[in-house]
Amino acid sequence: MNKKNNDLKDALDEIFGDDFIEIDTSDKNLDNNSLLNQAVFTDFELEEEKQDEYEDKNLKSPEIVVNSNEGEIKPYLDDENSTKDLVNEYDQDKVSAQSKLKTRITSFKSINYKYVIATIIIMIIILLSSMIVFIGIIGINKTVTCELAAADTGYSFSDKYEIKYAKNKIKKIKSEYIYKATSTEFKEQVKYVKESKMPVVINSNGINGFTYVVEENENLFKVEGYLDFDIIDKKALDEQDFDLFPLTYQKITSKTTYEDFTNKLKKQGFACKYN
Repeated sequence: MNKKNNDLKDALDEIFGDDFIEIDTSDKNLDNNSLLNQAVFTDFELEEEKQDEYEDKNLKSPEIVVNSNEGEIKPYLDDENSTKDLVNEYDQDKVSAQSKLKTRITSFKSINYKYVIATIIIMIIILLSSMIVFIGIIGINKTVTCELAAADTGYSFSDKYEIKYAKNKIKKIKSEYIYKATSTEFKEQVKYVKESKMPVVINSNGINGFTYVVEENENLFKVEGYLDFDIIDKKALDEQDFDLFPLTYQKITSKTTYEDFTNKLKKQGFACKYN
């Protein structure tokens, strides 16, 4: 660059300050008078503002905006089409979730509770039936009470047996006999009743499985018996002569069953009640 061009450049620098000046001097045949016309002026401040605006428009990150009035979350994007697409996708997911919830609620409401209740009742009946069959198989203690009672002018009596059994097998027998005179003329009967009942008490004394308790006065005779067939000596019971030495008021053996015993009582007029 010649001195004349340098002087021109200095003059331009004083006028335009720090603004960039480009001058193409590659063509040596270029006329010096047209040098000013070939200069390209660049305003750095203006270029920086344009660059910032471009970056803000194209590189701005999406933001999420919360709509506090409707309780919805929507994306904020500079690109209007992208915003619409994202909002539509959000709305579709919301509608899909609501549709699934509505389907579940409808399905729950459509349940026929009559069938459900009927099914539960059937299951309970089956369970109870199974328990009854199981109890019948393994056996469980049951109780029946057979009683014969009478009353007339001057006296009353009752004869009662409470029998515990399992699967037709006698387990225990509790007996109670009461004779009571309610007038003077029947007091003599108390003595005769005592004479007929006491031999059993005496014969069974000391035998394992038999227990008797006697209560008596001039107007009353009462005897209570407790027989435990689980501890009775079955062999001794079978060998006993009940006609000479009765051990019980109703004759029994090791082979006597619950049905045998109760049927015998019923034939004598006893009324049996199952507890």
